[in-house]
Amino acid sequence: MSEAEAPLPAAAAAPLARAQSDEPLPVEADHTLLHHLGLPFYYRHTPGPLLRRGIFWFSFLGFILLLIFNVIAMPFPKDSILYTLRAMIYGRVPPYQTFEEASAALASQCFAIATVLSCIVAPLYSCFSLSNERVLGTMEFLRLAPLSSTGIVMGKAFATTYVVHLISAALICFGIPLGLLGLAPPEHVAYAATCIVFHAAAMSALGAYLATQTMVFRGFGSVGLSLAIGFCAQVLPVACVREGREGGFAALLSPWSTLDLLFWRNGYVSPVELFHSSTCAFVYALAAQGVLFACLIHAASRKLDAPENTALRHRDYALLLGMIVLAALGVALNFDRKDPPYLAGKLWELGALVLLFGGFGVCLLALIDHPFRRERLLTDACERLAGRDDLRAGRRLGHAAFCVLMAAVNGIALLLFLNMSGALARVETLLTVAVSVLVLFVVLGAALLIEASALRFQTFLAQAATAAVALAILAGVTAVPIVHSGMVYSDWHSCAYYSEAYYQYEINKKRGLNFRNYDPTSQFNRMRQTDEYAEYVKDLPDLAAVRRQRELYAKAPIALMWKYAPMAVLAYPAVFALTLLLILWFRGRSYRRLIEEARRSLQRSSGDGSPA
Repeated sequence: MSEAEAPLPAAAAAPLARAQSDEPLPVEADHTLLHHLGLPFYYRHTPGPLLRRGIFWFSFLGFILLLIFNVIAMPFPKDSILYTLRAMIYGRVPPYQTFEEASAALASQCFAIATVLSCIVAPLYSCFSLSNERVLGTMEFLRLAPLSSTGIVMGKAFATTYVVHLISAALICFGIPLGLLGLAPPEHVAYAATCIVFHAAAMSALGAYLATQTMVFRGFGSVGLSLAIGFCAQVLPVACVREGREGGFAALLSPWSTLDLLFWRNGYVSPVELFHSSTCAFVYALAAQGVLFACLIHAASRKLDAPENTALRHRDYALLLGMIVLAALGVALNFDRKDPPYLAGKLWELGALVLLFGGFGVCLLALIDHPFRRERLLTDACERLAGRDDLRAGRRLGHAAFCVLMAAVNGIALLLFLNMSGALARVETLLTVAVSVLVLFVVLGAALLIEASALRFQTFLAQAATAAVALAILAGVTAVPIVHSGMVYSDWHSCAYYSEAYYQYEINKKRGLNFRNYDPTSQFNRMRQTDEYAEYVKDLPDLAAVRRQRELYAKAPIALMWKYAPMAVLAYPAVFALTLLLILWFRGRSYRRLIEEARRSLQRSSGDGSPA
């Protein structure tokens, strides 16, 4: 038999027979538990088998040691062997006074370890996995899979660390009955376990979104951002544990503050409430984390499909703003009929504070997430001129108008909350109202300026420089009225204060009630030599006149500016209007220039010079 006719070895004959048959070859061998969930799992950055076994056994043995040391710390009888071991390790005083206390402590330890694994370790690793796909250039191959972008993002966010999540799930399942044996309320145990799951999902979604935004430092830039934002999201709510009805619901947004509130300080802090109900606070916290998870996954999918698009649609931002308004309303309605009247006003003020930071924060995110890319705008203009797009002119300002609408809604809600609290009658809330109105103006101007710079210039450097200079001018125009109003009020308040103190001193002196250690005469004489005295209190001859003026301007602070700076009251709105008109003129001119460029492009593309 010749060499060509020699029989093939069995190892080589099997692949040849399979190739000659009609049976398709497998894409890639994958014998894990998740091989049936889709192609993204073939691109996992999973550790090797030896490292996986090491992680499993390290976790298993660590948990066994934790269980052993907690069991030894329990209060056993003195004639038992475990009591002798406990005395050798912990001393004569037992760490746990009762078995119920030991069970609750062990449950909280299981929940804490699950939080570290699923809310810190797993999101950081999955974020690195997805960003590394982009760095290595394998993301384009991954997107060829017959799956949606959402499926790819979900797979990369959770499949790379599914073993870690399984270990966390085992710890949670073990901690739930221990918490119940420790006489913890069932709703507290259920919420702590559910909060860990929801927060882990939200942190993984945050890592996936950041991985689609940046590839700096070979993917570690997104990991660093995820670590910083996750640290703030998990640590800052701990400060709200002691707040009770006055904003304590924010403590339920983090697993650490939840464990601190429900297990470690149970019975030592006031119960958290929203709408005067603890159940509403629990439900809202879970709903907020669920909405955040859905929005972040949706944003990552949209950025993966088209980076030039906005991360979220308008309805998503409206949903986030609605959640903020709902939280503010829940805080404001936390009072009871038996509470003193001042507490109701304080709760409305806290609700206004939630709107000030949370509501305008959402508006700022919507403003930063602008869809203004010159290439896309030029393409839209060409499509519109060619008759292939029916977009109306009114929608050209869609994103800017939406940002302004959200800021206006949040500002109106803020004013309503302040009115319900009775704070609008106080001078110190003048700054809050002024800032709310000016934030609305800044949002409108900034949105139009960012879009105008994208329409006007082709290079990113020119766009960024123009937007930065224009925003600096806009900030100056906005800051001048605030500073001027503050200076006028400060000077008037100082003059009125010293005048009132001097007149009261003279009255007491005539009555023989003067105090030797306090004589405002010298301060009053120095004040009389200033220009502010001649402007503000020179016409107030006695104590009654000074007090009448202070009461008047305390209830109507705008009247103070109208009396002593009427030209400024008229000039500042005019300057705002003129600035807004200039921004609109610059934006309109930039848009007309873009239309001309689109028309020239169509004429060059057509053979006879007429629009295609």
